[in-house]
Amino acid sequence: MAGIRRVSDLGTRGIFNLVDGAIVDSEVSASAAIATTKIAGTSVVKTDYTAKGVALIGSGVSTPTALTVGTNGQLLTANSATATGLEWQNNTGGLQRVTPTSVSGATAGSGLSSHVVTFTNSNIVNINGVFNSTYRHYRIMYDIASTLTSAAALRIQLMAAGTPIGSNYVSKTMWTDVNLGSSAFQNNETLTIAFSVGALGTVADGALSGSADIINPAIAASTQCNVHASGLQQGVSFNLHLGGGFQRTASAYDGIRVFANTGNMTGQIRIYGYA
Repeated sequence: MAGIRRVSDLGTRGIFNLVDGAIVDSEVSASAAIATTKIAGTSVVKTDYTAKGVALIGSGVSTPTALTVGTNGQLLTANSATATGLEWQNNTGGLQRVTPTSVSGATAGSGLSSHVVTFTNSNIVNINGVFNSTYRHYRIMYDIASTLTSAAALRIQLMAAGTPIGSNYVSKTMWTDVNLGSSAFQNNETLTIAFSVGALGTVADGALSGSADIINPAIAASTQCNVHASGLQQGVSFNLHLGGGFQRTASAYDGIRVFANTGNMTGQIRIYGYA
């Protein structure tokens, strides 16, 4: 019957086999590297990990199989149809941040860090390469202030291959001043040249914060926009904004132009996709 051997029994030479208690090779120096052939049975060794991110998965009884790493953002998901019973899949649940391929503006100050577009004193910001077939819906989140001493209007145009589309919109945004104590909308803007997405306060007032949901931009169909936003104007008026509209041309788009109807603007924009 196999027993537990004392470590002192081994001296400074030999390998102790925990399975049957025998010294399987008394001629291997304690300071030497242990060869794979000297290990009893079939074992996993470090050379089985052939690249960064490789995982060893059981594809059957006593059968480890290497699974290479997925791409950034993917999730490891069960799938009985694959050899390992697992596979990497894109994470399509919830909001997924989208990184533009490039950003440009009519005024210096636009920049891109990861998925965050930051701009200072810019009238126009073009954000390219954000819509594709990966998602049907996109959410544009913005925090933007006007650099003027008076308010300005914020607008969004769709773009195709770097060209902004400036016609065939049906868009309306309404807003109310909550300080007036009325639930009715006191102001509105109707546009055909862009989506109307809110009234900008000044830098001293703070940013207009809101979101515009863009539906179907990457397919050849009419594109819908739904707007919710709020912000302070001229230090006294806190406005709530609600709006929406369509780009009626049945075409596919891959980017947006964000601009103020007058003056320049400072702020940040983030874009997310969702199923």
